[in-house]
Formats: sequence, C-alpha cells, structure tokens
Amino acid sequence: MLRTPFQIVLGTHDATPVPAAARAHGFTHRFAVVQSTHAPAVTDMVVDSRVVLALVRAVDTHFATSASLFWDRPGRRRQRVDLTALEAHYRDTAPELHDPITAAEWRSGNRLVALLHTETWCNVGGPMPYHDSLTYSLYSATDLGAPLLAALRSASHEPTAVIRTVSSDLPPARTRAQQLADTGFIAALACVALTGLLAAGAAGLEVSPRIDPWRDFAAEWLAGPLALALVYVASYLIARRGRHPFTRAR
Repeated sequence: MLRTPFQIVLGTHDATPVPAAARAHGFTHRFAVVQSTHAPAVTDMVVDSRVVLALVRAVDTHFATSASLFWDRPGRRRQRVDLTALEAHYRDTAPELHDPITAAEWRSGNRLVALLHTETWCNVGGPMPYHDSLTYSLYSATDLGAPLLAALRSASHEPTAVIRTVSSDLPPARTRAQQLADTGFIAALACVALTGLLAAGAAGLEVSPRIDPWRDFAAEWLAGPLALALVYVASYLIARRGRHPFTRAR
C-alpha cells in the first residue's frame, strides 16, 4: 500500500475549521494528522489510508469503544461505513481512487467522548502545514497527544514533524450565562424589529378617534421596554466585538 509523509499538529490554528460539536461538548484538545496527498510515482491525488486507520484503531483502544465512521462518496449522501468494509475498500482499490472518511465519533454509552473531522485542504490549497493535505482532526476533552503518538509509532507510522501550536486549547463550551445572554439578545432584537414594524404600519393607517387613545397609551408603555431593548442590543454587540474582533480570521 502506498505511503505518503504526514505531520502531527497538536492544537489549533486560526485557519482550521473547528466543528460546532467540538465546541458544544467542550472538547478543548485537537490531535491532527496532516497527510500529504502527493506521491512521486502517481500523477493524481492519492489517499494514504494507513495512518488514519491506525489512528481510528488507537482511539478505539483508548476509549474501549468502536468508532462510528462516515464518508461522503461521489454521487451519494453521507453514509455510515464499517471499519472492516473501509479497510477492504482501501485494500481493493488504487490509492488515487480511495474515498477518505469524512467524520467519525466515539461514544461511551450515550456520551460523546471524541470526534474526528476531515479537512480537505487538498481541494482548496490552504496555509502551511495543511497545504494540499487531507487533515484528520481529532477533538477530545482530554489531551490524547502522548498515547496516540505512541500508538502510531508502535505501528511503524513515524511523522516527519510534530507541531505544537501556541495553545492546544479550543475556546470552551459556552456557559449557561452566555447562552442566556445570546437568547436575550435575540429576544431584544426581535422586540425592536417588531416595534418598528408596528410603528411603520400604524403611521401608514388612518386611525379612528376610538383607537387613537389606545395608540397613545401603548406608545407610552412601550417606550421604556423599547429603550431598554435598544440599550441591551447595543451593549451585547459592543461586548461581543471586544471578545471576538470581526477582523480575526476563524
């Protein structure tokens, strides 16, 4: 089976797309296999399956559970694939015809303990060290760097480099207070928008003398909540800009 070089990245870069599920479950560690898709003897892009299969087996062993593997095959929707069937696919087809797995997840009972997300930098170029690679990013709540590196090396898979980023931690899962703040922002924004629509509609209608006093009464009582909603929306946006500058690539 064809082999291509690979690197290990421990941690994230600004360019790496972090799955929403990793954030939601508080998976603060990333172990990435950056696999080259080029081989001197082959003109087309190739998929070296050895390392990712060894990685899946190592994670299976670590968590004492079997992965649920998924792939997007050409012309088909995402489907689940068995590890044995995947190994047979890789064994019976040429490397340039291999279909890489798209995602994987590991569960302990009903609890998600790790997930794998494939980044197809081979389709878009991308920054170094991901350029023209298939990058298999494993996310977990604990640091699996040492045991997974040891497992790959014991299976005779030696990376050309191990890159540790400045921080191996992802942003933590959103707290209850942050979730409530987000909900409050949506509610306040909806209040402002609805009030604006009602005001625009009322301005365009001919109001009868019987309705006019009720309109004035409603306007008097809505003024305070509307002002508070506007202040909340503005404060939320200012605070969010301070935490996540719009100019930061992510």
